[in-house]
Amino acid sequence: MPNTLVRLEPTASVTAQSVTVFVANTASSMETYTDSKGAYAFEKVEPGQWSVKATLKTQYLSATYDSSGNTDWIVPVSVPVNGVARGDFAAAGTASITGDLKNQAGAVVKDGAAEVVWAGPDGVQGTADDVIFPVVIKNGTFSLVGVPEGSYVVKGQASDGRVARDTSLNVVDGENKTGLLVIDTLPETGRNHVSITTMALLLLAFGAALICYRGPSDVLRRYLVQVRMPRK
Repeated sequence: MPNTLVRLEPTASVTAQSVTVFVANTASSMETYTDSKGAYAFEKVEPGQWSVKATLKTQYLSATYDSSGNTDWIVPVSVPVNGVARGDFAAAGTASITGDLKNQAGAVVKDGAAEVVWAGPDGVQGTADDVIFPVVIKNGTFSLVGVPEGSYVVKGQASDGRVARDTSLNVVDGENKTGLLVIDTLPETGRNHVSITTMALLLLAFGAALICYRGPSDVLRRYLVQVRMPRK
């Protein structure tokens, strides 16, 4: 969960002025945002009792876990002297995504991997709140459950390195289906199977045309030899 607001508040005699937020680099700040991997940190915190609160920014996710066990996204922490306290949070949506991986001929590509990228609460791909769900493709299919509604891009590739075309998907509550189409490209040369097949057919056609061309020429040459008049 990147770019998620996390707030640190004292719950005992600790004062707000004793807190330094490393990310914001200001002694008076009590807030920070998670990074691209969903991690956050408050550093140089006074030992004592604190409360860590995280805030959901979208209606399409609901809190499903926090390390206090109350699933309210409020975690009381006891900060030790020269030690580290930890507060973890998790959320999930109500939608699911299933898909398959095939080649351009429609045959199933058995194994591969994919990244299912949610555009995040802002609904815009390529911004700081994008969330990446990695999935494994086995026997040509993949599935992902507990995702939020919204805009998605699915990126995938076969286990042999062939890349699939990106697929855009608007996910709604419930089951959503999509498909990935592998571009039949040989990783070693960059040529594709379709081009090689086409080239082979062209070579065969050229060979046949050459045979047809050479055949009549030989017949015509023999005919000309036969009708050539001797010189006087």
